[in-house]
Order: sequence, then structure tokens, then C-alpha cells
Amino acid sequence: MTAIIKDHHPKAKIYLFQTWAREATHKIYNDNFSGGPKQMFEELRASYHEAAEKLDATLIPCGDAWELSIQTRPSLNLYAKDRYHATTTGSYLNALVIYAVMNDADPRGLPPLATLTEEQATYLQEIAWKTLHKD
Repeated sequence: MTAIIKDHHPKAKIYLFQTWAREATHKIYNDNFSGGPKQMFEELRASYHEAAEKLDATLIPCGDAWELSIQTRPSLNLYAKDRYHATTTGSYLNALVIYAVMNDADPRGLPPLATLTEEQATYLQEIAWKTLHKD
């Protein structure tokens, strides 16, 4: 697909949206990923980074941001009822990472969602920032 895009639009920039591991109680872990969410995250992360490099694409590391948020504040639910897709909170975190990558901009200080407290929004903005600036 990237070759087709580049053939038609040589200056097009390709982005890959990195997803995240499913929530720890998801049924996928019954038959797959004996190492649980940690294994799934590590495999997803490696695959997305490899694909981005091979395709000369820019990675939008939403999965990395989710993992950092889950590690630092597991009580903040990013998962919808299916334990895989995003709640509005998870979608807000994704939007922050997308915004920061595509605009090469700092997501801190962006407006919060009406469904989040100011503190939650600030926390997620910091997670997005830290995900992109790990040094």
C-alpha cells in the first residue's frame, strides 16, 4: 500500500498508528500470549517499530503511551467494555499522541475533554509528552 501511495504522491508522509495490548482479563490471553499483556505489548511494539522502519513511516506510538499510563496509573481506565477498544479517556490519550507526532508539538496544555477532570487531562498530556520524549 505504501508503494501505491508513494507512486501517486511521492511526497506523501506515511504514519503507522501503534495499538496496545488488550486488558489483562481479555479472553485472548486464555489461548494466546501466555505472558499476558506484557508479552502482547512487547510483540506489538516490536512489530510496529519494525514495520515503521521497513516502510520509512512515522510511528504514532499510542500503544507505548497506553503502556506507560497503565504502568503509572492503572486505576485510570482506558479500555471500553470489550477490554480492547478505547474509552473516551483512551481516545483522548490517542488524540494527544497523534497531535504531538503529526504537528511536532507539545500536547501539554491542550484543552481537556468535558468527561475528564483537569488533573486527569494534565496527567494524560504528560503521558503523551513522556512517551515521545523518553530522554
